[in-house]
Amino acid sequence: MSFLESEFLKNTGNQIDLSEMFIARYSYVRKIEKHLQQKGEIYFTPCGQFHDVIWVLNNYGIVPESKYTGKVNGEFRHNHANLDTAYKLYFLTS
Repeated sequence: MSFLESEFLKNTGNQIDLSEMFIARYSYVRKIEKHLQQKGEIYFTPCGQFHDVIWVLNNYGIVPESKYTGKVNGEFRHNHANLDTAYKLYFLTS
């Protein structure tokens, strides 16, 4: 995301803070769908790569951090505990 933010600054002179969690949300959905379609035959990890960013941009667009923080209930930090637990229970034990 910092690469895209830097390119935006370089090309427009304006700073923007893009939402990393917007990308993460749609990347996870895509990875889970692909994993299920392939009946577990593809490698699934909770991490992302640059091509995930490009895929989400092409399919869903992007929003600023101020519009989609990914934080719930007024949390100060992102809390991935429930997601990590579900991932471990389903994908590492199946």
